[in-house]
Amino acid sequence: MKGKPVPLVRNRSGSLWMIDRHHRLRALLDLDQDATTYGYLIENCPAEDDLESLRLLAERGWLYLYNGRGHGPLSQQALPKTLSQLEDDPYRSLAWKLKSEGLIRPEPLIPYHEFRWGSWLRSRALPPFSSKCLEPALPAARSLVRSKAASHLTGWVG
Repeated sequence: MKGKPVPLVRNRSGSLWMIDRHHRLRALLDLDQDATTYGYLIENCPAEDDLESLRLLAERGWLYLYNGRGHGPLSQQALPKTLSQLEDDPYRSLAWKLKSEGLIRPEPLIPYHEFRWGSWLRSRALPPFSSKCLEPALPAARSLVRSKAASHLTGWVG
């Protein structure tokens, strides 16, 4: 994980929030509970109170307030407190797979890029699949992300 450090925001009371790489770390912890990773501070939040800090993060677009089924936005208080409470979103996993195949262009400066694509894919007809078994949805999803219907999404390759 040295090559993919976790971007963090810290408030005045010292609380830290991960801005990205939540799911990568969740998967790592599933494999090794004692895993170590690296992080870097991208910003100091001027708020001291955690709820005010979350409000400021939401204003910056640095909170994704949807659950693993795409329901939301949820309240800031509903955010998982630990990585183990993070819900899996199979549509985000599908978008990640398509990005790794070069069908979606990476956009590292756009928060929750894969979730945006996942949300769009969720609105399309796909066969049943899971994060552990993406294969049933891949042929249709590959076609969808190349289509003109997806051209409005950042990272569209065509």
